[in-house]
Amino acid sequence: NIKMADSDVIVVGTGNDLQISHSSNISRLRGATTNDIHIESAANFKVRHQDTDGSNAEDMLICTGDGAVELYHNNTKTLSTSAQGATVTNGTSQAVLKVIGGESQRGTLELIADDGDDNADYWQFQARTDGNLNIQN
Repeated sequence: NIKMADSDVIVVGTGNDLQISHSSNISRLRGATTNDIHIESAANFKVRHQDTDGSNAEDMLICTGDGAVELYHNNTKTLSTSAQGATVTNGTSQAVLKVIGGESQRGTLELIADDGDDNADYWQFQARTDGNLNIQN
């Protein structure tokens, strides 16, 4: 274990590039120069919230290697990416916003409302290259 007092700083790099510190109420990882900070993992990467005793772990951000990125609000997934675009949901699949890209679906926005039955209600808005807007239900 390395033990340091509050306000002490671990400095890494010739130009003090990376600093790790703690004061009475803030723990900080700081890039102190204009260099980027890279967090790299050979597996998935997660940011989680835990209570001070280490219990009650909740996901905040999950980055899957070669895959999706997911954002969570209070341990409920609210935004996720895929090869088709991004999906925003309220966590219960009752309302979804999809922004879809790609050459074959250029400018497509889907609004999906699911009232719990087997048939999702959706509207698709597509900006056409001629300047018109297609709306499908």
